[in-house]
Amino acid sequence: MQACVQETRHHLDHLREALKSASPQELVAVMPGFEESIAAMEASAQELERALARGEVPDAALRKDIETLCQELDVAQQLLDRGRELCAARSILVATAAGGYGASGKPAELRPGSSIKIEG
Repeated sequence: MQACVQETRHHLDHLREALKSASPQELVAVMPGFEESIAAMEASAQELERALARGEVPDAALRKDIETLCQELDVAQQLLDRGRELCAARSILVATAAGGYGASGKPAELRPGSSIKIEG
């Protein structure tokens, strides 16, 4: 279980670094490892629940590591949420800059560019 916590923390560090960069490719690159560590943590959580049901008590160090990891995951989730909000706001700005506003006050639908080609 301790190894799973350390691996998740490692992937979380990579996610934080990718969030700081301006490159979406970096985010895409870290997601598979992060998803694997989340799946491993879910399996470990189920294992821990079974151990608790048997009356076993996890050691204090592991409990503290898990609590710290939960806080770190919460911060990462907040960063992702704010990033999503920022991208949504920017997309509205770009859409209004390109197409103006519609009657509803929302960005007007973007029309695909058109061109005329004359051959002859």
